[in-house]
Amino acid sequence: MATSGSSIKKAQGDRPKQAATRHSLSGWEKRAVFERTERQKERWFILQLVMGYIALALLPIVVFFAGFVICNHATFPDFVVAAASVALFTNVVGSFVVLWKFILRRR
Repeated sequence: MATSGSSIKKAQGDRPKQAATRHSLSGWEKRAVFERTERQKERWFILQLVMGYIALALLPIVVFFAGFVICNHATFPDFVVAAASVALFTNVVGSFVVLWKFILRRR
């Protein structure tokens, strides 16, 4: 796929104009953009906290029921025992991944 030289020159010529437009905001416009960005960051942080607390609440529940099914495997069908084993394994691996990715590497 070939591009014409004029389209490349035009795209390069537009960049300084876009940058100049971006920096020509007035003081109150800059403040509005800043406040909107801060509100968005705050909402994302709240969402992360809520999701974290939900995960903390659900993890022990899933581990308890999966452990119960695995310990009493004779009373449950093989499919249910296999599903409980997969759920337990997934929770353990997911916990390690989250611990490593978000907590230990946050330096």
